[in-house]
Order: sequence, then structure tokens, then C-alpha cells
Amino acid sequence: MIRSLLPNFQKKCPIKAAFLLVCIVFSSSLLSKQTIDWIKDGEAALSNRNYPLAYDSFREAVNLNPLSVRSRMGLSEAALKLHKEKEALQSLDKVLELEPKNKKAVREKASTLAKLGRYEEAFNILKPFLEEDKYDADLFPIYIEVQLASGKTQKASYEFHSAFSRIPKNKEIRMLEAKVAAFDGNFSKAAALRNQLESESSDDPGIFLESGKFLLLWAEKSQGSKRDSKIAEAAEKFERSVSLHPNEEESLKLLAKTRIYFGRYSEAEEYLNRLLVLFPTSTEYLYLRSYSRLRRDPASREARADLEKLISLDDIDPIARNRAELYSIENLPEGNSLRRILGEYRLQRFRSNRNSFLYDLAWYHLIRAKELLPNRPEILVLTLEEYKRRGMFPNYFNLLLQLRDKFPDNKKYGYSVENNLEGFKTTLSYREGLVKIGEFGIQEDYGRTPPELLVFDPEDEEFLAKHSDTPALVGKIIRHFLSIDPRIRNTDLDSNRKTDTFDIEPYSGAIYKTEKNYSSIKNPRGENIRFVASGKISFKGDTLRMEWSLRDHKEEKILGKFRIYAKGRDALAEAALRTRDKLISLIPSSGKVHRVKADSVIVNAGIVDGLSKGTTVYFFNSANLIGEGTVTESDLYTAKVTPKNTDSLLRNIAVGNKAYWKKAEPAPTTN
Repeated sequence: MIRSLLPNFQKKCPIKAAFLLVCIVFSSSLLSKQTIDWIKDGEAALSNRNYPLAYDSFREAVNLNPLSVRSRMGLSEAALKLHKEKEALQSLDKVLELEPKNKKAVREKASTLAKLGRYEEAFNILKPFLEEDKYDADLFPIYIEVQLASGKTQKASYEFHSAFSRIPKNKEIRMLEAKVAAFDGNFSKAAALRNQLESESSDDPGIFLESGKFLLLWAEKSQGSKRDSKIAEAAEKFERSVSLHPNEEESLKLLAKTRIYFGRYSEAEEYLNRLLVLFPTSTEYLYLRSYSRLRRDPASREARADLEKLISLDDIDPIARNRAELYSIENLPEGNSLRRILGEYRLQRFRSNRNSFLYDLAWYHLIRAKELLPNRPEILVLTLEEYKRRGMFPNYFNLLLQLRDKFPDNKKYGYSVENNLEGFKTTLSYREGLVKIGEFGIQEDYGRTPPELLVFDPEDEEFLAKHSDTPALVGKIIRHFLSIDPRIRNTDLDSNRKTDTFDIEPYSGAIYKTEKNYSSIKNPRGENIRFVASGKISFKGDTLRMEWSLRDHKEEKILGKFRIYAKGRDALAEAALRTRDKLISLIPSSGKVHRVKADSVIVNAGIVDGLSKGTTVYFFNSANLIGEGTVTESDLYTAKVTPKNTDSLLRNIAVGNKAYWKKAEPAPTTN
């Protein structure tokens, strides 16, 4: 527009026009010079690995000239080093908009997408270029890297070896050759290639970083002392990388993880401190440091500060939140600010899920809120309402008594106690003398014998994962919710975690199912546990995936296998509840004869166990079927069974005989 007006302006005011033209040219030249200066500053900062300075310099360059490809490429590189993947991708998209054939931008974008787990997008951006030249020297190596990262190792190996004679044998290809050999399981060949690369590039920290990662892959495929030795060798490579460049991020991170694996938590903390100076808002490094501090001191105040910062930086991470909650419950008084914040969050999630008719999930959050803030009146009242809604009368009545004593001026609790007491006295359990109303509430003697279940910690599918103690944490939460479920008798694994009788995974502190670990756990009668669950876990991004197997060790058979997927801020809550319910559903329903009467049998199981009016119950003496009967009355924990052949059954049955029944199919639910 200025150029179109300039001819007329020149005719009218030639001197002013000339001056304006000089100003425009000078200004353009000045901006161009400033842009180049910022680019040079950014590139110098990149070479010195000063990524914050590089990022700021390239941002200035882009602001001055948004169409500068060089500025945007530098900005994307610096942004990636600072974990600003979204901004890096935006910058690369702009480069490809300006220069669609820019292979360097294509490489960077494909690598970044693969790092984020977006493998199909990475393949799609490479596809048009590889269709033109399948063995493109710039892009084919990235294609193989994406294949390996996505788990398509066999395809990657086949395509790499098919192309090997057609591609140049530069350093990148030779490093890739070693990597492919390692994924193929040919560790001897990979080691030889890596040793050669190290001897040729003894001053390159990246070479030693990749050697360390190769040794970790070897360790992942190994067991016992061999795994330990390979992790130790990997640590030496990372140390060499850090000695060549003190701020080599990935080397510092992996070195910290190897220190955690070997129980050298103080050293791990030192490396993580260095990383957090460089990346103060990194949730991964904060979590690892909090874990290291907690392993040294379970009541560490420094760990508390890390957990508080974690929650403020990422309030939807379910692993970090549950770690903070367990720490708070075990170490902090109820009035502590962290514990209060965590409890109020659970209360808010309870309301949100209840309003969405997700009642089981809401109940999970309310239980957690009550554990964090056990004396908060609002939470106690909500818990009372849930007990009543769920038909959990003993819990309801005992809490009602607690509220009556806690708030003596509130007469409604006293009236409720009197009203419910009369109804309670009509229940089967009360009439049979299995429960009594004492000074401190309901005194129970149901004689319940629900099936015993042992749940081992699930094995982490990711080696040296971001959340180091995910398997132990998830296992503990599942067992906790099993322990408060009357349908099952949970075997306490966590109180035995510090004993020397178990093989404990060094990095996570988890107790996996092994022959030794199973044999070390006995029930109160000194017997091995019959029903045992074990599994695997993966937590990436915001998605939690678990695979479980339930084994009946008495019958020597697998009762069932299942998978659980959950996503988002409630992923762990949802996965824990679904795992609990699925495990319980797979275990055969059983109880015992509690009393034998003149015309009926009292069984120590009730509505909560699936025994309702009309259910057929089968009675056994050891392996022999004695007879059967039909439930004619039941309450929450007790059932009355009328025999079909009264004289025969009552003549042969005895207290303690086993009772079995078929579980009803669960009703469809919209929750």
C-alpha cells in the first residue's frame, strides 16, 4: 500500500518522499539486523546448552520476523529442550507452512510426535516423503526410530536390514544399527557396535547417553544379578556423559533413576536437585525427588513440600495425588493445610460424581475425604446418608450414635437412634443374637467367613518409570478398598513390606507374585491363601491400563483374566473399584453354617454376599453334598435357609459346614 501511494506522494512532496523511503529502507535493514543478531545469540546459546536463553532469543527473533524459518527452527529446538512440546509443534507447523519440503522440520516434528506417543501422526507426516524416496537418508532413520518406539520392533528390524545396503553408513545409521540389534535381542553385536562408536567419539556426551540407554534395555530383558550389573554399567555411561556435559538432562535423569534402583537415595536427590534447577516445574523430577526423600525418611518435610508443589502444578495426576494423600494420612495432623486441601478436593469430586449419578465413584471419593478429614461434620453427615442409602445398617447406626454424642444439642440424631433401634430389633441377625446394642454401638458377632484374597502388586510394564512407585501405590489402594469390603477377607500384604522374607522390586518397592513371595504369606491358620491375584500395570499420559489374573491355588486353575482401562483425573479411583468388583465376582460365593435350628439353618452370609429370598444354597461336608435349601429370610450379613428335605439335611448338617450358592447376574447399570 505504501508503495502504491509513494509515486503520487513523490510528485507532491519529493523531499519528504525521499526521506520516507530512506526511513523505510533503514528500518527494514535495522529489523533484519536485529533478527539476525537474535538468531546468532540463540544459536550460540543452543551450542552452549543454555536452553532458556536460546528460547528467549529465538522468541525475540520470531517476533521481529514471523516468517523467518531459521528463527522458528531454533525456537522449536529450544522449546523441546524445555519440555514445551506444544509450542515446538506449533513452530514446526509454521515452518512446514512456509517450506513444505523442509526435511529438518519433518524430522523434528515426527520425532516430537513419537515422543508424545502420537505414532500414527508421526508415520503420516513421514509417509509422503518416503513414498518419493523410500530410503531417504534424512527421514528413513527417523521412520525406523518411530517404528521401534511404537513397539513394531520386528517390522523395524526387517525394514532396516532390507535397506542397510542402500543407505550411507554415517554415525546416525551405525547408532541405529546398534539399537536395532539390541531390540532384536542380539546384545553382543549391539555392544560391539557401541564400543566402537565410543572409541571414535570419546568426547560426545550423546554417544555415552545412548550406550547407557542400550544397557538399560539389556537390563530390562535380564533378571537377578545380571540385571543389576547392566544397570550399574549403564550408570557408568551416564556418569561419563554428565562429566562431558554437566547439564545433559536425560543422562542426569537416568542416572538418578539408577541411584534409586540401588537404594542410593541421597545421590539420586542430588541429581534431581540439579535437574530441578534447570526445570523447576518438572512434575516428573519433583515426583522422583519426593519418592527418594520418602524412602530415606517416610515423614520427610522436604517430601511434603515436593508433594504440595506437585498438586499445585498438576492437579489431575491421580498417582501424585494418591501419593500425597497416603503421606498426609500417615504423617500429618487433620488440621494440616495439605491434608485439608486434599480432603476438600475429594469432597468436591464426591459431589461432582454424585450429581452425574456415578454413585460408586462418588462413594470412593467420600471414603477418601473421610480418611483425610475424619472429624469434618459435613463429611460425617454425607457418610451417614450414604450408609443409609446403601443399606449398611450397622455402619449407619454406629455413626448415628457418634453424631448424637458429638452434637448433643441436635435432637434429630437422638430421635433417629430411637426410630432405627426399633426397626433393627426386627432383623434376623438381632433375633438370632448375632448382634447386640451396647453402650458404644452395635456389637457384632456374625461369625463371617468370607473368601480370603491375596492381591500382589501389579508389575510395571515400563522399566524405570516416571512414577517410580506406581505398582506399590496402586496395589496398596486396591487392597485398602478390599479390606473395607465385607464380601471378601483381604490378606494384608503392606504390613509385611519391610520384612526380609519378600523379594521386593528395588526401584518401585513393589511385591510381585513370585513363588517365594507367595510361599511367605500365610493366613491366620498358617495355610497358604487360596485365591491369589496378580497383574501388570501401565500409566502413560493420563491413561491407566491394568491386566489381572485370578488363580485358585486349591483347585490349581485360573478363575479368570481381565483388563481395566481408565482415563483422566479419576483413573485410579475407577480402576481400583472395577478391579475390586471384578475380582470378587470371579471368586465362588461361599459361607458357613452358623447355627442349626429345628426347621432351618442360619448361614453367616447375607444380602451383601448375594443371598436374597429365593436363592438356592448347597451344603457340603468336606467334598460331599449334604443337601440344599432355599433362603426364606435375609438381612445384610445373615440368611435363614429352609431345607428342601428337612429331616435328612438337619440330621447330617453341622455348624461349620460349607455353604455355596450361585451368584446372580449383575443388573445392567447406567453408572
